[in-house]
Amino acid sequence: MKYIFSDLLKLSFVLFWTISHSAQASDIKIFNVTDYKNIIGQQNNEFIMLFWSVECSPCINEMRSISTLSKKQRNKFIFISTDGDEFMHEVSNTLNSLDLEKEKNWVFSSAATEEIINTIDSSWYGETPRSYYFDREKNRTRMINR
Repeated sequence: MKYIFSDLLKLSFVLFWTISHSAQASDIKIFNVTDYKNIIGQQNNEFIMLFWSVECSPCINEMRSISTLSKKQRNKFIFISTDGDEFMHEVSNTLNSLDLEKEKNWVFSSAATEEIINTIDSSWYGETPRSYYFDREKNRTRMINR
């Protein structure tokens, strides 16, 4: 019995450390309806806002290409996962694997996904990848993802 308790304690510590370490490595914020305008308002330079999903292979390929570029162009990219906050662990793992955990990262609030999508672009149905370029005057241009 003593050994079982000891093993459970060790396992609990490892799980706690893994979860807390993952959360620290990726500072992912929950994206709500008001965040779209707030993010744009806080930017002083041109930037790209990329909407992606962990199950979207074109998204992952695009992000892999951007990963190298983002190291040279800090704060030029904002990554927003459309997966919903219940997939935070998967989103974090994906960002870590692509070496994008230090970028500005968000994940949709699961409770407001449809409202968020409509606020961003009423002609958007939620498909990914989807990207927008914002110039210094905060004018938005939809980029065609390939």
